[in-house]
Order: sequence, then structure tokens, then C-alpha cells
Amino acid sequence: MSDHSRTPSPSCRRLGLATEAIPAMVGVHRATCTRTLAHWGLKAVAANASLVVSELVTNAVIHGSGNDVSLGMTYAANKLHIAVSDGSPARPVLRKPSPNDERGRGLFLVEALVATWGTSADGMCTYATLTVPGGGLR
Repeated sequence: MSDHSRTPSPSCRRLGLATEAIPAMVGVHRATCTRTLAHWGLKAVAANASLVVSELVTNAVIHGSGNDVSLGMTYAANKLHIAVSDGSPARPVLRKPSPNDERGRGLFLVEALVATWGTSADGMCTYATLTVPGGGLR
């Protein structure tokens, strides 16, 4: 029997979460990200990572074609990798919205906050990687 309550190995930490693809679940993904990073001792990137998760999950809910949205987070070698899957092969589009546009800033924000971002070869997963200053661990 596995003990899932103990702190994971500092060399590699993982989280997986799948929910329905509905707007109310965006907050669940964001809160799970924040709590998990606090538990992992990665508070230095929690605000930026939570914003990235919120934007990627929102895009998945709005533009994805599946019934579920999956969030994966992996921390290793001073990098936090975030991946969101939505069941849609359509790739996200980075827009440069005008000041009057009410939408379209999500990926623009993601690009500003992360070291890298992109999509899987099949387009069903959008990922982003944040660099953790000083390793971030307690």
C-alpha cells in the first residue's frame, strides 16, 4: 500500500488532476496548483504558475472538444512543467489584442511568464515550463 500523504522525493514531484471541462473547474485547477506548490515548497513560482494554469485551463474549457480537462505538473531540475490536455487537436493561437479587446490575452500572459510554452505534436496538450529561482525547495 502506498502512502500518498508523505512529501514526494525532492528530485522529482508530480501532480495529475482531471475534471469536467466546465468553467467552474478552472478555479479548482488553480487552487490545486497553488496548494500543491506550497506543499512542494515552491512558493516562489506559485503566483505565476497559478496564472498559467488558469489561462491554459480556461482555453481548454472554451476551445477544447473533450468532456474533460487534465492538468499535469512536474517539478524536476529547477523546472516546473505544466501541461493541460483538452481532447482537441486545434492548436492555441497567440494573439496581440488591441487595448479595446475584452478577450485574447491569455497566451500573451503565458508567454510573458514562462521560459517556454508550446503544444504536443497532436495538438491535444498545451504545455509551459517555468524556471524555479534557486531551486525553490525549502
